[in-house]
Amino acid sequence: MTDNVLAKHRNRTAVRVGKRGSMAANICLALMIGLFLAVPVAWAAPGDLVLDRTTKAKGFDPVVFAHWRHRIHFRCSVCHEQIFEMKRGASRITMENMNKGQYCGKCHNGKVAFNVEFQNCARCHIPAAKKRP
Repeated sequence: MTDNVLAKHRNRTAVRVGKRGSMAANICLALMIGLFLAVPVAWAAPGDLVLDRTTKAKGFDPVVFAHWRHRIHFRCSVCHEQIFEMKRGASRITMENMNKGQYCGKCHNGKVAFNVEFQNCARCHIPAAKKRP
């Protein structure tokens, strides 16, 4: 009889600890998802470029170029010196040029990557994007 009581107590304790553990895991997961969703809107990640030279003047949100995401798929030489100069502000990136297949439009043509058409604006133009201080 004593063994049965101990076994029941152990089972109840294990269940309680398990529930607490899963609750903590759920809270942690919710926080990570919240940070993942909130951070790109508020700030560009380190290494990203915020392109806002002409966007604000035309009434659009700035473009956040996710440098790290592109580096996962391509080596530097794919883009640099062939498509983009390695000097800040040297490439005159405009929607007109991209629609002609220049700059971002070289790959963002609907074949290599999503196209630069109107319905995809929010993929690059991020509201309230700010440069890191």
